[in-house]
Amino acid sequence: MKLITAPPKSQQIADFIRKEIRSRRLLPGQRLESIRALAEKFKVGRQVVLSAFDILVNEQLLTAEVGRGTFVNPVSPRSGSVQRIGLFIQQHSLDSVFNRNVLTGVNSATEELGIELVWTLSNNSRRLAEWSDFQRLEGLLLTGTVDSRLIAEAENTGLPFIVVGNYDLGPEINFIESDLTGNFEMLLDSLAKKYRYKTFGAILSSSALPSNRQLAAGIKSGLKRLGKPFIADFIVNSETENGYEGLAFLMEKCSSCPDFVFVTEQAYPGVAKYIFKHHLSATARPKIITTVSDADTVLYPELITVTLNGTGRRFGFTGVQELVKIIKGESVPPVKLILKAGSSFIQQ
Repeated sequence: MKLITAPPKSQQIADFIRKEIRSRRLLPGQRLESIRALAEKFKVGRQVVLSAFDILVNEQLLTAEVGRGTFVNPVSPRSGSVQRIGLFIQQHSLDSVFNRNVLTGVNSATEELGIELVWTLSNNSRRLAEWSDFQRLEGLLLTGTVDSRLIAEAENTGLPFIVVGNYDLGPEINFIESDLTGNFEMLLDSLAKKYRYKTFGAILSSSALPSNRQLAAGIKSGLKRLGKPFIADFIVNSETENGYEGLAFLMEKCSSCPDFVFVTEQAYPGVAKYIFKHHLSATARPKIITTVSDADTVLYPELITVTLNGTGRRFGFTGVQELVKIIKGESVPPVKLILKAGSSFIQQ
């Protein structure tokens, strides 16, 4: 690690170790490297390292034992109740059903646990460290457009964090996602047992999103396992997730129409509008599968054949629970949770 001129080098070393402790890369009770080894690593004198240790001992983050070394305090100042966490949604808005559902789940969990929630929408990942510091957060949940730059900024905060959603991320980090490929393989198998169908389609958002690529991969592999054709034209991707235009394409532009079509929760209202506007009977259109966040508020259930459990609220609620465990030292990172999505047939 190359140290800059200011602030004092001892303070920079203390900041580095503090981030390692807060992010749980250094665990309670863990012994630190020797003063000699750290002095060589940071290219400073031993007294500078000792001064950094003194800062963290005064903050009750470290304890020094004569003849044994310096340890992360086994009883962390964070081991009590968690006061405040943050939800950072990058490059997305609350027009996204998934983001709204994540926020709802996070809000429910923090209310239940008596934790203050702070959340923000941002188009600039560089704001994360400044925002986290200003809000005096103890942990972070990240969703929206999560990429390597945002992960680097999150690590720079020194706070424990959990990524919520399906992303292509290389490093080992704490995250909660859904097994979209596996879920759709199982869904197609259960449909084959209940219905006679030959073709399957989907109306999704942008193919640039890993979640949509995983979902399309699950449809392709599931159909292959069943010996059914995968027709690429039946997978409709749209930046605006416009269900009306998506169903119009399948009904009007394709030479035939799929027997079943999966529709995202955001695209479903547009699909319903197209069905009603064109007075399409159940036999004149594909059978509809969509995700439902709240089973008690299903929109136009008469149009739907199969529902899948919406994951957004579960992601948010579970994310808070796991983040609190990490902050309290009750869980050792990296935490990886994969939520399964159940399905139900609502038209017999």
